[in-house]
Amino acid sequence: MTQGQRIRFVREFRHMTQKELGLACGFPEASADVRIRQYESDQKSPKKDALELIAAALRVNIYSLNNYTTANATDILESLFWMETFGLLELFKLEQAREPDEDWVIKGSYNEPNYFQYHAPIGITVKYNLVNEFMQEWYTRYVEYHQNIISKDQYTNWKLNWPNSCDSTKTDHVDWKNV
Repeated sequence: MTQGQRIRFVREFRHMTQKELGLACGFPEASADVRIRQYESDQKSPKKDALELIAAALRVNIYSLNNYTTANATDILESLFWMETFGLLELFKLEQAREPDEDWVIKGSYNEPNYFQYHAPIGITVKYNLVNEFMQEWYTRYVEYHQNIISKDQYTNWKLNWPNSCDSTKTDHVDWKNV
């Protein structure tokens, strides 16, 4: 998903027009919607200061709108969040195998009737503790959403404001349940 597509998704999620977003960013009224349209269509990429204004106006963490260039924990999670948002990914928790094998092998399972693809799903493990810690909290929010403990808007706000929405965040914490 491109940066422009992400900006558009969040703008529409916040029920804002391109003009409203541009004005909220402080862009001149005559060109406010044109500038946002250029960003959303990927004709232009916002510079860091403009992206900060857009993120603030949309009430999201700037990471959710960034272009990803490196494979750090933040970029990995943001990419996965967007894939899940558009139905390209599902989370599930692996169960520890009852009998350890001689070789280290992870075994998972899935429900055939619930998986409508041509091939069985492929699992991935990440050997990056920070990513795994982040994914544990994400899985908690995912389950809360699917069990109707939190609303779709709250779940989306949690992802859009991550990592400032993490339970462990001490500074700049975002109250994602009430955004």
